[in-house]
Amino acid sequence: MTKFQRINLLCLILSLIVFSTACGWTSEANSVVSILIAAIPMLVNILLAFAGYLPQPVLDAVSKWGAEAVASLEDVKKLISDFASAPDESKDGIVVQIQQALGIINDNLAKLLPDLHVTNPSVQRLITLVVSEFSALLGLIPVIQGKVTAKKEVMKLHAALLDKEEFAAAWNADAGSLGSEYTL
Repeated sequence: MTKFQRINLLCLILSLIVFSTACGWTSEANSVVSILIAAIPMLVNILLAFAGYLPQPVLDAVSKWGAEAVASLEDVKKLISDFASAPDESKDGIVVQIQQALGIINDNLAKLLPDLHVTNPSVQRLITLVVSEFSALLGLIPVIQGKVTAKKEVMKLHAALLDKEEFAAAWNADAGSLGSEYTL
């Protein structure tokens, strides 16, 4: 095999990795978004129950964030489904919409956290789990867009995302200590 043939083979393998990641991401992402849709209302209830005394505007902001996050995640789920059947020229726009929606949810939660004064370690870990999962989903966007193609980097970004079962297990490990009504 000549050097040129080896380079072409390597390019083909890398293209297949990126293509399979881009195509296979939709079912995994939908699964992760579904579990986040279930977790967000529980996180809101946990924050309201375990954050201690909070002024009414903060309680209202937490409730509003939860409702907006669930609605946005429902939109993201639809966008992910649309992506799978969209023509290639529409896919970049759909990915940008997904990225924006996830970013807004994550940013709005980050803005709320300083007002919550969460001291319970289990609640802190649940917040971290949700933020990490949003960050991992956002981290895969450059892979889907083809901007990250190095195999090690693709694998690293993909490994940061917990699948539905891993997320549920991590969630339940901490939420269970708060009460069975908070488990997934």
